[in-house]
Amino acid sequence: SVSQIQNLFGALASAAPRTWGAMEMSIKASYTFGELPEIVSPTDSAAVLERRSTRSERKKTYLSRASLPQLPEQSYSTQLFVVGTVASSLFCDFLLFTIVIPIMPDVLRSVDPSRSSETFIGILFGSKALVGFISNPLVAGIPPKTSMLLGIALNAVSSVGFAFFNSYTFFLAARALSGVASAMLMGGGMTLIMLCHEDDDRAAAGGYAMTGLTAGALSGPFIGGLIYTASGHSQIAPFALVLVCLGINLMQVTALKPLVLSGPDSEQADTAATGNGAEGEDDEDDEPARVVTFGTLLSDSLVITAAVAMGLQWFIIGSLEAIAPSYLQERFGLGVFTASAVWSVTPVSHMLNNFGSAALSKRMPYWVLVIFGELATAGGMMCMWFSTLGDKAGPMQLALEIVGLFCIGVGMGYVVGAPLQGITSKLASARGYPDIGQLVAISNSGQQLGLIVGPMAGAPLYEVSESAYYVGTTAVFLVFCLANCRFAQLDKVAEVDRDAARRERRAAAAEARVDALPDKGVEAVLRTTARQIARSASLNKPKSTELL
Repeated sequence: SVSQIQNLFGALASAAPRTWGAMEMSIKASYTFGELPEIVSPTDSAAVLERRSTRSERKKTYLSRASLPQLPEQSYSTQLFVVGTVASSLFCDFLLFTIVIPIMPDVLRSVDPSRSSETFIGILFGSKALVGFISNPLVAGIPPKTSMLLGIALNAVSSVGFAFFNSYTFFLAARALSGVASAMLMGGGMTLIMLCHEDDDRAAAGGYAMTGLTAGALSGPFIGGLIYTASGHSQIAPFALVLVCLGINLMQVTALKPLVLSGPDSEQADTAATGNGAEGEDDEDDEPARVVTFGTLLSDSLVITAAVAMGLQWFIIGSLEAIAPSYLQERFGLGVFTASAVWSVTPVSHMLNNFGSAALSKRMPYWVLVIFGELATAGGMMCMWFSTLGDKAGPMQLALEIVGLFCIGVGMGYVVGAPLQGITSKLASARGYPDIGQLVAISNSGQQLGLIVGPMAGAPLYEVSESAYYVGTTAVFLVFCLANCRFAQLDKVAEVDRDAARRERRAAAAEARVDALPDKGVEAVLRTTARQIARSASLNKPKSTELL
């Protein structure tokens, strides 16, 4: 009878907790909607039930234990707005970075002739990268939105300094402030993108945001020279445009909704606050939040490899900025505007290939794209080396120079764009690093170090021997391609994470369906399972302990 089955059901429940595991397996076999959540025992205390409910909610927030802490689920329009805002921030930062290039030499000759030599100008331009390199680890712990707001404010102060000061010392201080701002904007912006997107979308989103950086680097010298000349050599006019762009970007960042992170720290706080330390529950999910220092990150060879890959690409850009324009003018007899137009092939190629790498990052492994970009850079350096051979400078040599600059832009797009952003995200997930901002800061430090070392080491090496510069850098890139093959191991970890994420999603969907069942339906499920157990007991006639 039904009462006898219910009595058997209660006896099994009180005999041992494993009964419920057997019943869960039986229910799973009877229903087709996938994995079910834990079955609640009538003997469980209220604290245990509350704790299980809290864990169920966490499962809906986290796709897997290996994934990074993420913001609450964002709509596509919100994610698009975040990417656009970060791209706008990087555009403003690199617009200020490059708009001074055609302006400052002429301004210094007017206001401070004693410090208008190439040495002083080089120190002024290089101070931004040096200060940014020092600032990256210091600003890594600032929340992303706060970091972006502070970066915009510092860039505004820097722009006002360039517009109204008339001293080399003040110009140097303004340039140093923009270095701190660059560290804050790059670190905060890329961290925000990583947190607002799931693992599979982070690389493409980061690549699209990097197009703002390229656009600023491309348009800065042209816009600065044009406005400076059209305004009658006005020092204020170019930086007034920068201030307008910063004002628009400030409104974008302010419009971002207040985003509250939920991660391991909040999980631990919830457990402590609710006192869910009830007996009979595993405490493996309540481990304290992992604290990772910069020393730990710097001891990870894959983190260093990613930072060096970033630094090598910017080393090439930093050295060629000091070499290519003057070389084009002297060897091919090009004017200033024509030489600038030829040099612009690199940033244009960089921008186009940012989009290409972002699209391919969803279809190909990141490490393959990085190796392709480094091979393209090596091929570009060889083309530029071939253009220097021989005494005659004809159309063929100029064509080789242009092809080389284009290939270097391809390498920039396929290394510093989406692929390396994706590798940074995978590193954080695979290693279990809780703060991805620290990884972004180390990657940015590699970029700043490349911009520092490029003009200081690459340009002097070129003056000593053109062949040593081109052949040496090509050999370094070819050797480093082998080191980047180590990133292939991250794909195996990512596959495991994806499988875990699929299981968690199926479990969450099954839980939602069970929650939607009426109480009578759940009772029917339990009664059916009890009948199956009773029928098995009547056929096999085991003892109750043997049945358990």
